Amino acid sequence: MLATSPEPPFVEIPGIKSSYFALIARDTLYLLATRLQFSLTITHPPDFLFGGYKNGKWDGIIGQLLRKEADLGASLNAITYARYTAIDFSVPVIYDVTGILIPFPDESSKIMAALQPFSIEVWMAFFSATFLICLTLSVEGKINSSRKTFGDHIMWVISIITSQGTI
Repeated sequence: MLATSPEPPFVEIPGIKSSYFALIARDTLYLLATRLQFSLTITHPPDFLFGGYKNGKWDGIIGQLLRKEADLGASLNAITYARYTAIDFSVPVIYDVTGILIPFPDESSKIMAALQPFSIEVWMAFFSATFLICLTLSVEGKINSSRKTFGDHIMWVISIITSQGTI
């Protein structure tokens, strides 16, 4: 028994109307049945769902498999962690190439490209914090009689930020 749901053009279930005739999954399964010499009966879950865990029970195809109402399930749905822990999955037989299309973004100035990922507030906070660190290091250097200048501290902080220096 093969549990599946009607997903044209991939699966057609006898008795359920479909206008599609390219039945890829059904043809593949019948080929396997012929080669491996087993009989194949296609059935479907009454709710036409792949399977979800609700109120302590699995519904859909996964429910049929767990209740031993079907030996095999075939569908075009995602493997989730809950489904993965309930049943065993094979490698995909069919890959869907459907995609989402959006217009290509307008090309903006490449000079400011490095600054675009963050808002102006984030950059202001970053530069303010960097300045305050350098100022604190300079004050600490004056207290401890260090010969390093404010510029030395700025270069040290920038080298740390860009992972070019050592701590």
